[in-house]
Amino acid sequence: MHKGSIEWTDIQFFIAVARSHSARSVAEDLGVSHSTVSRRIDALEERLQARLFYRNSKGYQLTEDGEAMLGYAKSAEQYLDAAQKHLQGGSHRLSGEIRVTMPDVVASHLVIPHLNEFTNAYPQINVQLLVTSQVLSLEKHEADVALRILPKGAEVPERFIARKLTNLPSCCYGSPAYIAESLPEHGRWLGWSNEDGRVNWAQNTPYPDLPYQHQISHGLIQLEAVRSGLGLARLPCFLADGVNGVIRLPGGNPPACTICGWSLHRNTAMCCALKSFESLL
Repeated sequence: MHKGSIEWTDIQFFIAVARSHSARSVAEDLGVSHSTVSRRIDALEERLQARLFYRNSKGYQLTEDGEAMLGYAKSAEQYLDAAQKHLQGGSHRLSGEIRVTMPDVVASHLVIPHLNEFTNAYPQINVQLLVTSQVLSLEKHEADVALRILPKGAEVPERFIARKLTNLPSCCYGSPAYIAESLPEHGRWLGWSNEDGRVNWAQNTPYPDLPYQHQISHGLIQLEAVRSGLGLARLPCFLADGVNGVIRLPGGNPPACTICGWSLHRNTAMCCALKSFESLL
């Protein structure tokens, strides 16, 4: 077997499954499908020509070969982490341009507040922010890194190296006058794209059957549309909470944060979901 035939991505999936004993939990953490995790493990076993896990009702249990492989994999992981820290220690020597694409609300509320700190740490790096919700080609080098807010359950193509940063709570919003005067007879939902009917943002609200009308792909503009009384919309809580002329739709509260159990409100404090996102920037 050629030594280059083992992919590091497969090793990372192997380590994650070995630690959690569950392909499903690893899939949820990484934002991929359960079948993707299983396929990665199967591919690694095929390349090694060894069985690494017993699959049973208790999940994924390491075999003797799996235990041996885990030791080697952890050592490789530690060496790579040490190499990364060593090389990042020379951050003052890093220079050049990096193109990062992201939606407007991520740029304005989550990235720009940290860009000065980043610039002080890496003064020779020029950051080009490509603010858009459209999919830009990483393969054609239209962007180097993409930050995206995806619906729950959305999958990233396997050819990309992707990492789920956090869950961002969202809620349904409208202007006080619109909620009081237009619902339910003349109400409408503002959409994000042509996929809104399939995703059905309104299904867990008191008005799941209101029609979708208009598609506005930029969060800041959609927020202004809500404030002007154009309709109801589902928006990230960190964007809309506390904005004058915009309130949460009664009965349309978001689920609590899965980590701290608290619903995000920008004007009081940040829940751990947003903190965990900012710690990675």
